[in-house]
Amino acid sequence: MTTHRTIGLPGTGKTTKMIKEIDKLLKEDVNIQDIAMTTFSRRMADKLSLEISHRYELDYEDLYNVGTIHGLCRRQLNVDIKRLSDNPKNSPHIRALFHEFQDFSEKI
Repeated sequence: MTTHRTIGLPGTGKTTKMIKEIDKLLKEDVNIQDIAMTTFSRRMADKLSLEISHRYELDYEDLYNVGTIHGLCRRQLNVDIKRLSDNPKNSPHIRALFHEFQDFSEKI
């Protein structure tokens, strides 16, 4: 797992840098659904989601791995685990993660 951290003031090119990092990862055959992008503000999360959806011709709603840190956590807790774990559109890693979470949540 690789972590990239982008920090800067408004207008310094954070979104551009993040898009360039995504380009590099996609050239290395990393699935877009395996890339999580977090930010502190909803405005930045929306901007990033729109940029990514337009650039890579993706559905805005399919970018559930882009958002604020709190939003991503909330979505993880509120998702339909069965639907996501069985969805063939998701990468094997994501499906395995949801299966593990489903198994764990059934034990509690």
